[in-house]
Amino acid sequence: MSRTILGDACAFIPGKNGEKNRYLKLGLAMKDDSGRLSLKLDTLPLPGSDWEGWINVFEREPAAIPVRTAPPRYAPDDLDDDIPF
Repeated sequence: MSRTILGDACAFIPGKNGEKNRYLKLGLAMKDDSGRLSLKLDTLPLPGSDWEGWINVFEREPAAIPVRTAPPRYAPDDLDDDIPF
């Protein structure tokens, strides 16, 4: 059975004492071939973090890092230079 990653599962954590609100990544949301949704949780917020129990799923952003390709391979016949080694 294969699964498709839908996005990151995150918890909204409200800021305390002037801190910023934030989203804590908890794990992944996935969908299998039959359409069932699954959550793979890696962590949960600590008690006292004011987390209300809701988990939000956000689509993953496309990778901003360009994909590297392997350098071209050369056959021994392609190296026609005069270097004596």
